[in-house]
Amino acid sequence: MALDKKYVPVGDRILVIQDEASRMTGGGLYIPDTMQEKPLTGIAVRVGPGIMVNGQLQPMYTREGDRVIFNRYAGKELMLDGEIYMVIRDPDVNVVIRS
Repeated sequence: MALDKKYVPVGDRILVIQDEASRMTGGGLYIPDTMQEKPLTGIAVRVGPGIMVNGQLQPMYTREGDRVIFNRYAGKELMLDGEIYMVIRDPDVNVVIRS
């Protein structure tokens, strides 16, 4: 399901949809949302413009479509168009995987 373009993160925030694999155990068991810790990986579906530093816009390192690994307790969960997304800040991204 594609996220509506009306959702635009501000500043250095990123909307991330968690990987389905983040909801599974190593043995392949599904963990319900109410019983799991926050996801560690996902896809950046929307990226804010960046933040102003000394009067200049510092662009985001993360780009839309990047797979990201982020801090376990980073951000907040948010329900948009029936899907759960994470809202995290660019500095909370530990690794960007680009193809």
